[in-house]
Amino acid sequence: MERSVDKKKIALFLLFAVFLFLIRLPWEIKVVWKVIDTGFWCLLLYLIWQLFTRRSTVMLAVTSVLILLFPMSQYMASEGYIATTPKYLYTVIALLAGIAPAIRSLRGESVRKRDLILAALSLVYAESQDQTAVIAIVFFLLMGVKKIRLCWGFFIYSLVVGILLLFIPGHIVFDITGALDPGILPDFQEWPVWYKGIRGICTTFANLFFYQPAVFLLYLFAQVFYLLLKGAKKSGILLGIIALAMYVFPMDRLVIVYEYAYGMPDLLPGRVNPAGVLLGAGVFAALVLAALRIGKIDTELGIRLFLLNILGFGSRFMMGLSPMLYMASYATFTAQLFCFIICDILLVEKILKMLSERGKENE
Repeated sequence: MERSVDKKKIALFLLFAVFLFLIRLPWEIKVVWKVIDTGFWCLLLYLIWQLFTRRSTVMLAVTSVLILLFPMSQYMASEGYIATTPKYLYTVIALLAGIAPAIRSLRGESVRKRDLILAALSLVYAESQDQTAVIAIVFFLLMGVKKIRLCWGFFIYSLVVGILLLFIPGHIVFDITGALDPGILPDFQEWPVWYKGIRGICTTFANLFFYQPAVFLLYLFAQVFYLLLKGAKKSGILLGIIALAMYVFPMDRLVIVYEYAYGMPDLLPGRVNPAGVLLGAGVFAALVLAALRIGKIDTELGIRLFLLNILGFGSRFMMGLSPMLYMASYATFTAQLFCFIICDILLVEKILKMLSERGKENE
């Protein structure tokens, strides 16, 4: 049975979150836009708390802290703040609203017709951005395989919406402009598909392992803590060593910033220095293997972590197929970082539950 939540406490947490969001946002942004964005950040907080936690006051606080750890200034201001939030932040919110019926069904909760209508409308906006469109389509496909009935209908719907949006005139002009403008990414049209894929992977690894966003590092150490608590000492220690090595290793020796890359790092090509590519691939493999190891302990948790990693990394890897690979800069990590935030929430909730149970046993 889920414990009832004090609504006054929820209201206080939300007001506190509003205050902190206002402080964290860049002060040069107009006040009106700042207030609007703050409302959307709070909506994002509410959706994540509702869909991925047991909805306790403690997890509301944890979710608030994790969202505050999102690197707002660095990532959301990368394309120009007012232009970036509708394209990346709002599409993530719409995506969460779009998958909400599937998540509620997975949790054994009732789904009303108005929830389905709201989800369908939200997906139209969510899929206006290519990354969130792919996440939605793959999510519903995977949930359909998991035998969540309504997901097959949503899979077909999201696939049709995604294809139709590709033919919108503005989308076509945007792609053509990006492909032909030599100032965005020179020689992109001459790159073979396999090389585009590699650049998408390498830029992802370079940014995560070089800049090391807090929510990503927290995910690593939460996995380590969970494995150690569950007695999987070898796996926990090995992952801990990898996490510490990433933190202390001089990654700047493995990266390069091209003139056209808008300050965004990329791994040195493998033929120049293969160490960065090998290290990045090794860390990625360790993350996947850690999720699988956790799956042996808690099947449901392991599956969720594995799928979130696949969806998150996949949403960023695909940027290699776009001439906007560098120009879109750090904003293209938005969906992936929120996948890590959800991973953090799932792990922290499990860890808190284990510590609480152990505390009761020792009384």
